[in-house]
Amino acid sequence: MAKNKQLDLFPVEEMKEMEVESVTLSQEKFEHCEWCYQFDDEEPQIFAWTDDTIDSTEEPRVSFTIGNQKEAYITFSAPNGRTFKLFPRELSEGGKELREKSKLKTQ
Repeated sequence: MAKNKQLDLFPVEEMKEMEVESVTLSQEKFEHCEWCYQFDDEEPQIFAWTDDTIDSTEEPRVSFTIGNQKEAYITFSAPNGRTFKLFPRELSEGGKELREKSKLKTQ
């Protein structure tokens, strides 16, 4: 079982004071939109869209959650017969290597 461990990504002794005059962040939001998936550079496939009668105070969003259960998965099928699948599996040697590399980057 994995233990929760807080990572100190920015130790206090390494942080330096920075002076920032002003920062403006903006993201363009679509009033009406659709959500798509795409295989490589192929035609995007629409799988969800905003309802034209939705309450304007509700923020439209699509969320996916895949647990760590053996049979948990999400698949998308393209008109050309290709399938895109998201799923969990037992940690492989490749996964262990990626995990260790990630740990080294945060130390």
